[in-house]
Amino acid sequence: MMREGGIKRRCTIETHDNPSAVPDFKRLFTPLKIGRMELKNRIVFPAIDFFSCWGELIADNLKHYLLARAQGGTGLIMMAITSLARLTLPLESKGVDRCIKELSKLTDAIHAEGAAAGMQIHHEGAQNDEPVPGLKFDPVGPSPIRPPWGKGAVPRELSLWEIEELIDRHVLVNSYIKRAGFDLVEVKACHGYLFNSFLSPLTNKREDEYGCDLRGRTRS
Repeated sequence: MMREGGIKRRCTIETHDNPSAVPDFKRLFTPLKIGRMELKNRIVFPAIDFFSCWGELIADNLKHYLLARAQGGTGLIMMAITSLARLTLPLESKGVDRCIKELSKLTDAIHAEGAAAGMQIHHEGAQNDEPVPGLKFDPVGPSPIRPPWGKGAVPRELSLWEIEELIDRHVLVNSYIKRAGFDLVEVKACHGYLFNSFLSPLTNKREDEYGCDLRGRTRS
């Protein structure tokens, strides 16, 4: 049932006149191979930010919630960004070790149910204008252009040196995620965040190797 302008409208699929409109789910419960990883089925629980993971700890209710999805038969459990995978929030070395230890317990439990585990990696980019207690982020982007689809500030243009530094940090964060037992990384490139801003010709007006054309915009 959908509501449009205060009017209820029932959504149905007419199967008697159009048999091809019936969704074909015969492959849904069959294995799927992605690179060297094989999922037991094609059901994926998407990354949802419950704001239950900050700093080095993960709230118990989030652990139980994600584990329940694995116990229900989901093939892949995606975890939303954590402090470990937030490119704008580097943890100290001791904090990294504690966070990896916490996350490893969760991935071990998910794997025990026969599911794979993935995590998002993220940089807020121009959407860094929302204050976080004790922290100050610098809104940045490929060009000093505010994302038309977001609510962020006009970002400071990243230098070539800063882009290379972010790429190195990306590699480092991926190694942390792997140490925590995750099977894959998902790049969060939406909502006007940094990766999204590099990909779009609306916000990336660079004239160097990280702009100009599609190849340049996807280089990072």
